[in-house]
Amino acid sequence: MIQKLTLILSVLLFTSMCFSFTLVGTDSDLRGFETDELAVNLNPTDCPSDIEDTVQEAMNSWNAVQTSALELVIGETSSTSSTAFSSFSFTDDVVITCTTDFQASTGIAPENAVAVVRTRDTDDDGDLDKAIMVINMDTSSTNAFTFTKFDQVNQVRTVTHELGHIFGLGHSDVDGSMMFPGGRGQTGTALHQDDMDGISYLYPRNEFGDSGVLGACGRINSHLTPPPSGGVNFLMFLLPLFLLIELKTRKQFKRT
Repeated sequence: MIQKLTLILSVLLFTSMCFSFTLVGTDSDLRGFETDELAVNLNPTDCPSDIEDTVQEAMNSWNAVQTSALELVIGETSSTSSTAFSSFSFTDDVVITCTTDFQASTGIAPENAVAVVRTRDTDDDGDLDKAIMVINMDTSSTNAFTFTKFDQVNQVRTVTHELGHIFGLGHSDVDGSMMFPGGRGQTGTALHQDDMDGISYLYPRNEFGDSGVLGACGRINSHLTPPPSGGVNFLMFLLPLFLLIELKTRKQFKRT
């Protein structure tokens, strides 16, 4: 019985699924925004009339991750325009805006993106301090990836993906994940486990102090090193050893 229990615990401790979420930028100390409640301010000018509902639905997906402490909320109506994309010349921390001249605002041809995000870490201390999302409402080209050409599900999925960039996630190479570039393999608006691991890595819910229990292994494609294991994980690591010692002790006792 003890041998079986030891084997089960060993499998739980040493066998885990490794995912492929990444982080924005190349900062080795990136930690995302230094807050657990991030207000996203919206400038509805040039946006679809239901843009706030779309943004809220996208936020709900990220807010539902139980292992993450981050809560995204709709902030105030912003006057920041898409022209602030390159300069970050706005006072809000996070802004979503739309534009009918995508290339002039972002430098990206309207045929190449539905939306785009830029983030900034002014002090290079690992904490993001500004982010802006620009949604493509450009109809100047028949091939443009205009936001309104897509149905509601794909609009929500686009905003959900871009929100991931806003709070610090890069692209994933897991097909079907929300952060996979281009949305390949996605059929709805639900997050993949890889997405949930990513947001939980940057904004972990602190339910066990500095320790986690049987945490997932995240293969992070960036310069950010994984967080150190806590005391609870160390004790769980020792448990199979204690069980093996107990088993040997009992066998020796029976022989005597």
